[in-house]
Amino acid sequence: MSIPVPSVNFLCLLISLLFSGQLWSETLESVIADFSPTSEEKKAGAAILRYRVDIDVQERDQITQKFYLAVAILDQQASSDYSRIRESFNSYYDSIKLKHARLIDADGRVRFLDNDAVQIKTNDNGVAYDDIRTLAFSMPAVSPGSFLEYEIELKGVKAVMPGYWYKQHWFNSLHNSSDRIRIDPIRHASLNLVLPAEQKLNISTDGDVELLYDREEEGRRRLLWEVRNLPGIVLEDDVPDFSALLTHVELSNIPDWETVNRWAGGVFNNASVVNEEISNLVSGLIKPEMNEQDKIESIFYWVQQNIRYIGADLKRGGIIPHSAAKVLSSRFGDCKDQAVLLVGMMREAGIEADQVLISPAPASEVNQEVPSLRFNHMIVRVKQEGKAIWLDTSGDAGAFPGIDPSLEGRLAFVIDNNKEKFFELPESGIDDNVLKLDIDFRFSGDDLRADVRVQTKGVHDYRFKRALKNNPEFRDLMRNDFSKLYSSSSHLDNFKIEYDDSPKELLEITGELVFPDKWSPSKREAYICNGDVTSALGVFSHLLSIPDKPRRYEFKSGIPARFQMRTRCPSPGDSYRPNKLTGDVVINNPNFHYIRNIAQELDGVEVKQEFILKGNVIAANDYLTFRRDIRDVVKQSSWLIGFERDDSYGAQLDLKRKLKQNDQDHQARIELARQHMAEAEYELAQEMIRHVIENNPSDGEAHYLHGLVLGMLDQFEESDMAFKKAEELGYRP
Repeated sequence: MSIPVPSVNFLCLLISLLFSGQLWSETLESVIADFSPTSEEKKAGAAILRYRVDIDVQERDQITQKFYLAVAILDQQASSDYSRIRESFNSYYDSIKLKHARLIDADGRVRFLDNDAVQIKTNDNGVAYDDIRTLAFSMPAVSPGSFLEYEIELKGVKAVMPGYWYKQHWFNSLHNSSDRIRIDPIRHASLNLVLPAEQKLNISTDGDVELLYDREEEGRRRLLWEVRNLPGIVLEDDVPDFSALLTHVELSNIPDWETVNRWAGGVFNNASVVNEEISNLVSGLIKPEMNEQDKIESIFYWVQQNIRYIGADLKRGGIIPHSAAKVLSSRFGDCKDQAVLLVGMMREAGIEADQVLISPAPASEVNQEVPSLRFNHMIVRVKQEGKAIWLDTSGDAGAFPGIDPSLEGRLAFVIDNNKEKFFELPESGIDDNVLKLDIDFRFSGDDLRADVRVQTKGVHDYRFKRALKNNPEFRDLMRNDFSKLYSSSSHLDNFKIEYDDSPKELLEITGELVFPDKWSPSKREAYICNGDVTSALGVFSHLLSIPDKPRRYEFKSGIPARFQMRTRCPSPGDSYRPNKLTGDVVINNPNFHYIRNIAQELDGVEVKQEFILKGNVIAANDYLTFRRDIRDVVKQSSWLIGFERDDSYGAQLDLKRKLKQNDQDHQARIELARQHMAEAEYELAQEMIRHVIENNPSDGEAHYLHGLVLGMLDQFEESDMAFKKAEELGYRP
């Protein structure tokens, strides 16, 4: 049940959803007379027996909305959830009244609502001072086997756009309980609309809605839509488009989007007019040596860092912005306030700029077929050499241009004088969202230590900074996760988060993991260095914690991103030989890509891993396969390197150091090849020998050794040829 009314939330300009209806001529007693719950209704715990909404439009924009709901309570959870009913509304634009509420218990007794259990409450909206109120009431004796009904009337006081109205109605009933939203199965839902016959009406419905009639009577047009047997919806995380699951109709008497543009242009452009104080501010920010990009960034960062996000809209409705001058003097404002100031400052600097209406995900996308004000956020578009740059200063932790991932790919309505109004915001790519994790192990007395460094870019940088800014406990949570980054047996020293309060610098996290007594004298014969992708994916993404159960709806795997992990395992000394017990890996998957490379160095081994998430939408039937594939990557990414004491290994390292100093030391390369042969490392020996032959083809010893290696590799014909070449060059072993 949903009827939009203007309001403000943390994003601002939110058009909150209300529902309306009217008591049917049939009584609740007749509705429940032969009620027998279906298996689906029993599983849901409640059933909506009737959901009727009536909208009565008088003249152009005076609207009365009524909604009626009859619910069967089938289990204890539903009893708890429906014992308190809450309906929010914007008191600046509408008034609300509870017309009727009663309950029939399992014994057939009728219970009415007590007068002391109903109240219109003021919401605590954090940083918003607004006109949002909530009608709240508690039904008596709600228990399994009972039936309740209520009717609420919402009456328009004034219109957002004088003379025009817009409604989006969901036939699903969304009930807000204490910790979740219930969307229970519905047996019968209807929408009855009455309006002046002369009003032009834009209508959009989905395929499940049936229009029972559309007729005119005595200068009034009457339309009735109906839906029967709507299934319940169990909400799941990471659904790409929640609104697509709902059955709805959209209605508007706004003739076209140009009408919306004219109204919005008058409101927001007038608010963006600058005064002398703003003009002087811009003059101080703009330097002669700046190019246009520098000017845009300078103004962007000033607004972002100096205008706090606070919505002061009490007795204002939440739609109309403050003037740019007021926003500057107050030093605070919500998204629309910051947008009008930003546009005013950009225009004062000679930069083309316009306000933009948009709705971040997961809100339903605007329907271009039905002109409306169904947006809940405002950003800014500037033009640089004809190219659009989209800016959002309200996310005060984001680097330029400040666009939250929830805005990517969304439709934007630009308030300007051009005919083309809708644009799709660009989506970030894999290389725009990067997380780098470096782990460098080292020995310290009897302990093994690891210097850890995390660098973020794009969505990772934005989300960490926002969480650190808005949640005082998040820093401690990160410290706890960081301490377990590699092993639960380690503890963390010198933990530091840098640039978390700087939108211009990328976030950096550092710390030192300590593994006590891992290198005591009794343990110095060998040590093992190991790891996998868990350290990155488990801490810095949600992929390893997604539920192991079938889904009903599609799954959005995330924003396209790159996770880069580098681990360095040092050698304890020249007398320790590294043994790579695992090798390189490449995994290609339709939804991700993984690669691991292990490189031996003179003083240790370096392991590089990269996991690329493509950000695909996974079909519900493929979800468990995707989850299994992610788990398989963790298993296949596991690597292990052992360092064993071997006093003879030092001579090999000396030869490698000689080659590092002088790559053309052929004798050192031949000696190193002989050592590899002694260790049965024939491929490595062949690599050394080939290098000598390529640079010194007349070296008979190299050809002879090549013959030996080729023989060990079962390449006998090539081996004979190498021996003959050595003999031709006069080499005798």
